[in-house]
Amino acid sequence: MGVEKSAKSYVGKAKKAKLVTVGDVAPDFELVDPSGAKHKLSSFRGKRYNVDRLRQQTDLFKKAGVVTLSVYKSTPENVRRYGPASESDTSLALSDTKGSAFKKFMLPKSIRAAVGGSFAILAQSRFRRFLKLLNALRDACWGTNMDMIRQLPGDFMIDENGVIVDLFRAEKMIDQMPFDRVEAFIPEENRCKCNKKDCIVPRCRQKHEEIRQQSAAMIYTGGDEDDGSDV
Repeated sequence: MGVEKSAKSYVGKAKKAKLVTVGDVAPDFELVDPSGAKHKLSSFRGKRYNVDRLRQQTDLFKKAGVVTLSVYKSTPENVRRYGPASESDTSLALSDTKGSAFKKFMLPKSIRAAVGGSFAILAQSRFRRFLKLLNALRDACWGTNMDMIRQLPGDFMIDENGVIVDLFRAEKMIDQMPFDRVEAFIPEENRCKCNKKDCIVPRCRQKHEEIRQQSAAMIYTGGDEDDGSDV
């Protein structure tokens, strides 16, 4: 299912609710990275870019020439402490302490969904990872800033003209855009074809297994195959 087709079902309701949606020009914002450098969304015009809070697909987007802007409703210090270890021109972590970008993109808040999502992360993660989450929550809550905790995330796929071509507003903290829609945003000629067993792309993992099974079958039949010659 392509980006345009998968997004159409959302557009009608979003327009009725007067939300920023597919087909709209992405609202501009200016945020800082952990070093204090300012980055304006409109400065990325001419490139495909993804505004989200996840970084699992960063390498995938990087190889495809797509810029990833991960926006966190937290201080630059916390983004530096708990965010990604490295930054580049195609992958940036930005601090949005006041939530200006979240407001412009009209992302909802829900303390119940955020807390429920945190416990879901605990259920499927290692203890050390959960401690890291607790530390982040502690720092966010310090000074009664519960607004950071209530904020639900979203994903916005934006084309070279600054137009939103697909989006996903989470209803729970652990919700994320389905991967087929993420990959559909990448031009077909730039999509991953590594066929590695640990690739984030399901198609590559499946192809790897097919190749492995074919190789195993060739080895097996090659040892016992009758070449037709007389003994």
